[in-house]
Amino acid sequence: MPNTLVHSRWKNGNLVFHDADDLGVGAEIFQISPATIYIGTSTNDVTMTMYGDVSLYGDLNLADEDISLAVGKYLYLDGSTGNDYLRTSTDNNVILNAQTTLSLGIGGTAEVKLAANVLSPQVSDGCALGSTSLMWSDLFLANGGVINWNNGKVTFTWDGDYLWIAGSGIVGAGQILWGANGSGITQTWYSDTAGSMWSYSTGAKRITLNGISIHIQDNDILQFGDIWDGDAYVSWSDNYLVWRCDTTQILWGTNAGSQGINQTWYTDTTGDYMAFAKGPKHLIFQDVHIQLNDSAELRFGSATGGDATFSFDGTYLNVGGTTLLAGTGGSQILWGIQGNGINQTWNSDTSGDYMWFSPSAKTFGLIEVYFILPVFASGLAQTGCLWLDTTDDKLHFYDGSAERVVTDDR
Repeated sequence: MPNTLVHSRWKNGNLVFHDADDLGVGAEIFQISPATIYIGTSTNDVTMTMYGDVSLYGDLNLADEDISLAVGKYLYLDGSTGNDYLRTSTDNNVILNAQTTLSLGIGGTAEVKLAANVLSPQVSDGCALGSTSLMWSDLFLANGGVINWNNGKVTFTWDGDYLWIAGSGIVGAGQILWGANGSGITQTWYSDTAGSMWSYSTGAKRITLNGISIHIQDNDILQFGDIWDGDAYVSWSDNYLVWRCDTTQILWGTNAGSQGINQTWYTDTTGDYMAFAKGPKHLIFQDVHIQLNDSAELRFGSATGGDATFSFDGTYLNVGGTTLLAGTGGSQILWGIQGNGINQTWNSDTSGDYMWFSPSAKTFGLIEVYFILPVFASGLAQTGCLWLDTTDDKLHFYDGSAERVVTDDR
């Protein structure tokens, strides 16, 4: 062997290469045993540089040293020129490549895997992204990216213009809950106009609209109540605003002092309207008519069907009613009030022919109008009646004690 700075010798059955000037223990540079090749020792740091490929069919153990690969060189994990490798690229990136699946594990158990453009946990619901103390700052998704819960049960998608919330889990009986039952979330939605918004306050339990309109399309319904199709609802049916109330009633204001509402309904003619004044408690009709169709009734009183009624059957104006027709309780029709009567006039079909009553003069007047007496049988009339008796064709009257016959005695 030529004279060099490195000498070799046999030591304990191993071929040892060492510095020519140092034969001490730990000065070995390279030694070969039947199963292991040693490079350097724990006290002799040796750098090994290779310019060709190295194939290992056993283990490579590094005690305190590093492996350095030149830029663009490969560390193959499945044999030379295989598809599982670690390398650096010319742009200072490190590439770890696997043929099908790349897994990251902890404690000998695979936790995360990368396969076919998908980064996922090794098992479903098996790995958290971040922790309670180590949190990610931002999540960036491209247009069309989806946040997907349980394989499509609920999805969030931004398509470039709209945020879509969808999924089979919120169809039908599913629902979206904001906050928790007993712990709500105050929310505000802004429009494109500054100061214009609508908000929900959990404390006040109300929705506030500021510069925002609610737009309900034709035949859509604004519902009230706890019944699915609404105890009551309001809808617009092309030409009409429809109010429907199932079994209760519509109240304007509340039944309490000073809680009523003044209301006005306008016609198409300026100045014509119908109004309700809550103070004086009356309706006002300004050039507005009340029209009842044939047989419809104007009812008075609290009795079912009305204590007194007015209706027109197409030919006659009928005065009726439960109490008025029964004749109970001294029921009667009063024109005016006692001590303050009403001047009345009944016109015939001929102009200038009429009957009148003057409360001040206490007089009936007949102008070209005939007074036809009723026809009764004797004994059927009441006190003060004047009638034509059917038995003798004479005028009779009842003076309160006896029936009398009107004579021409003067």
